[in-house]
Amino acid sequence: MPVWHVSPHARPWTCDKTFDLDAWLSESGSQRLSVANDDWSGYELEPDGEHFTRESLPLFLKDLSASVAPSLQGSSWLLLTDSTIDHHNYTAKGEHTGWASNLAREMLPGQCRVDAVCGSGFLAMASANNHFYPRMMQSVGEIRNVVLLGGWNDLHKDNPARLHAAVAKLVGTVLRHDELPKRC
Repeated sequence: MPVWHVSPHARPWTCDKTFDLDAWLSESGSQRLSVANDDWSGYELEPDGEHFTRESLPLFLKDLSASVAPSLQGSSWLLLTDSTIDHHNYTAKGEHTGWASNLAREMLPGQCRVDAVCGSGFLAMASANNHFYPRMMQSVGEIRNVVLLGGWNDLHKDNPARLHAAVAKLVGTVLRHDELPKRC
């Protein structure tokens, strides 16, 4: 089963750590996707400087759709992500609406399943078993492709070797999907 990743080394968040994460994903076998030529500074951000505004999210999704469409049009796939999408699934009062995930499913090609959890990543939220790996494993057998959009929540971790290993484990598992036991 193929795996792609949206490059985490995109402006305005480029740094040595995002460069390394992008490289680890590629060397593990993930195919790199470039959205808006990896320059996201044209998308308006919330005052926190970390999330797209509600008005910019559809613009980002349109560009993401253009990046994934050649490979995923007509197929079933999982978009495994963090607050890039999940941030706008909630009202200001914290009520879950699913607005951003529904918008992504509408705008992205093929049969896209969106799994978005704020604060998650390859290691981030592992203590709650809500990081990317177990969420991806829940979709085994239901999807044909995986697109990873995230990893920024892992960059504050002080153990790059552990992050590198988590990336390799997830990508390797996706690539070996056909060898995994099937659900009954």
